[in-house]
Amino acid sequence: MVVSSQAENRSTTTRIKVCILKQLREEPVISHLISQHNLTVNISAALLNPNGRDDGWFDLEDV
Repeated sequence: MVVSSQAENRSTTTRIKVCILKQLREEPVISHLISQHNLTVNISAALLNPNGRDDGWFDLEDV
């Protein structure tokens, strides 16, 4: 997981890149992350192979 912050007009934007292992593909990983840490996020990008053979990636941004 990579976390970076960028200051804009005194506000902070946090971006998180999450890797979803192919073994966890059917699990609600993003939902659990949001619920357990009381987050509100936008999914700014996602890469999920439809055949399920590879890991997937989500780029999340806090709001």
